[in-house]
Amino acid sequence: MSDAVQRWFAETMATERRNAIGVAVAGAAGGLFAYLLTFAFTYGVIFFISLTLLHWSLAVCFWITAALMVALFFGNLTTAREYLESYSFTTGTASDKVVTFYVPQVGVVSNINPLAPDSAHSYLKMFVSILYTGPRLLMGAVHNLRRAKRLATLDTEGCGEILSFLLEREKRVPLPEIAAAFPGRSLEALFPQLAEVSGVLFLKSEPPGLSLSTDLRREILSSVHR
Repeated sequence: MSDAVQRWFAETMATERRNAIGVAVAGAAGGLFAYLLTFAFTYGVIFFISLTLLHWSLAVCFWITAALMVALFFGNLTTAREYLESYSFTTGTASDKVVTFYVPQVGVVSNINPLAPDSAHSYLKMFVSILYTGPRLLMGAVHNLRRAKRLATLDTEGCGEILSFLLEREKRVPLPEIAAAFPGRSLEALFPQLAEVSGVLFLKSEPPGLSLSTDLRREILSSVHR
């Protein structure tokens, strides 16, 4: 059983690694494309301002745009996504409920007051979220590459043995029992690796231990008995 589980683990993690690399490549390509679009849009705005008001050279416009692209990258790193995705609007009617409706020959409109401070702030956050698309995709690509690197260094034998051990037990297995069953294994190194497997449950309530989800049990058993 243990050898079969190890084979399942190795094949599953190899598939996960290929998927992570694929997502990273797609994310990097999409991020660079989004960054180029953002650069072009920003450069166009700065060039228009320069042409009509400030009369900067093309080189100055370029370097200002480049500095803003760097600022977008660091801004994405330091701004909580939850903050950018929390909105508050003031309506222009007696009701606080936001309502959208269709006006013939005009289109879809709403009762939001766009000049209210919180409405304007929310629209600004939406705009910034769009500008952060490129940095977010690039950072997602970096995270997936790091995950692919982690998956390439997993201890297949050790993880397979613990998965097989958990598979034989229907309920949670306390941590001391796992440590006693594998005295020669470094559980501190293996547990983070097992966390890469969707369905390995790390139970913190007393007594803390590990278990496998029903779906993971079914997947492993169906693979083992094929």
